[in-house]
Amino acid sequence: MNNTQSKQNITAILIGIIILLLGAVGYLWYNLNKVTDKSQVQQTEMMELQKVQAELDQDYQAALESLEEMRGSNTQLNALIDSQKVELKAQKEKINGLIWSKKELDKARTEIKTLNANVAKYLADIQQLKEENKILSDDNTKLTQSLETEVKAKEGVIEERNTLTQEKENLSKPMQLWDQKLIWQIL
Repeated sequence: MNNTQSKQNITAILIGIIILLLGAVGYLWYNLNKVTDKSQVQQTEMMELQKVQAELDQDYQAALESLEEMRGSNTQLNALIDSQKVELKAQKEKINGLIWSKKELDKARTEIKTLNANVAKYLADIQQLKEENKILSDDNTKLTQSLETEVKAKEGVIEERNTLTQEKENLSKPMQLWDQKLIWQIL
């Protein structure tokens, strides 16, 4: 009996150890699945963060290129472009902060849309200023031509007046001589 009871005790202990080991394996398997799921979520989040960062970089570079294409000989427009580039850089840094430090992708995407809207507005403003500048330049050219025409007309009038004055003087000299002759004859 002792032998049977000792075998039963050993069997009971072994069954207990097996149950504990199975419980430990189950617990470890459960934790491993949680860690794997968490790792997959983190990888997905990282890929999403990188995707948003790439989108931001691409939009920012496109905006800079578009602004550079608008450069011209007008120093005021170029200064405006430079100030807009500074504003875009500040916006980009703000979005970077949202992406990497706070991991607020929705806000970052909203800010990227705002950045793109600002770029579109800047480009439209610059285009409008260029068009207005062209209109003013054309008006200036027309006014200069008109002024030159007026100056030429005035010079023509002055020349005509001088000619008429000269003719008048030429005509009045014989009259003066005739008047003097008449006076001499009367006397």
